Amino acid sequence: LPNEGLLVRLTEKQTPMRPILWVGVFFEGLVSFYLARLLDDSDYYQQGEAALAFISKWRNSCNKCNFENKYMALEAMRLDLKDPDQAEHFYLKAVKSSKDNRFVHEEGIASELVGDFYHRRGNSAKAYSFYQHAMECYDAWGANAVTQRLKEDVLEKFNSCQIIAQPIDDYISAVGLGEESISTTRKRAE
Repeated sequence: LPNEGLLVRLTEKQTPMRPILWVGVFFEGLVSFYLARLLDDSDYYQQGEAALAFISKWRNSCNKCNFENKYMALEAMRLDLKDPDQAEHFYLKAVKSSKDNRFVHEEGIASELVGDFYHRRGNSAKAYSFYQHAMECYDAWGANAVTQRLKEDVLEKFNSCQIIAQPIDDYISAVGLGEESISTTRKRAE
């Protein structure tokens, strides 16, 4: 329900911030933007924006590699509702950032979101490729139930279509993160 989520409770009680709470706010933002689209509900949209602002604050004041991909995914979902032409770039940035920073589970989430984005726009080849990549990420992470859920969803969406998944590297390699990637900086320091 809007105005009753984790972020509201955190800000009202001034709860000390622990990493698990950051992740909870991220997922609350994803769900809020999803419900805003599904129900055409501005309250959920505002809750998603609040989660985005929270993640943005931590992205700018903390270890960016932990928040960059989350910010990009939430910003993509926000833009998808308001300015879809700009959303694609942020979806791809979310996948690239997750991959560069070795967050395979969040790379799967971002890839599934990009797949949904392309599927809604009728680009079956790209959608299928990103869904396949998401399943590979979920499988590598050991999320067998999530992999199975997505596999069934993809079968339903593409039923008998003969689509060959293309490697997503060509799509995300053209996307810059706007600044040097965190993992590139980390590799130089090592």
